[in-house]
Amino acid sequence: MSEFFDYSAGRLVFTVDLVLSNVADLYQALTRQDLTSVDQVDLSAVKKLDSAGIALLLELKQMAACLTLIQPPAHLSTLLALYNLEAQFHLVEESRH
Repeated sequence: MSEFFDYSAGRLVFTVDLVLSNVADLYQALTRQDLTSVDQVDLSAVKKLDSAGIALLLELKQMAACLTLIQPPAHLSTLLALYNLEAQFHLVEESRH
C-alpha cells in the first residue's frame, strides 16, 4: 500500500491526481511494486490529470497488452484525442455504488 495508490488482484487504484507535481513521486513508488499483472487502473479518485499523468499511464501500458482505465476523469478522452492516443487505452465508466 502506498500514499499514492492501492493495488490488488490486477487493479491499480490511484488515490491522488495524476499531475506534474505528483507524478515523479508516484512513479518512484510504482517502481517499487511488481505491477506485471496490472490490467485495470481505477481513476475514480483522480480529479486532475495532465500530460505528465498521461505519460505515467503510457508507462503502465508498456507492462500490459490491454490496459483498461476505470472511471477516468471527464477530460481524459479529450486529452487522449489531442495526443492521438485514443487507441492505446480502453475507457470504462462504472456505476458507483
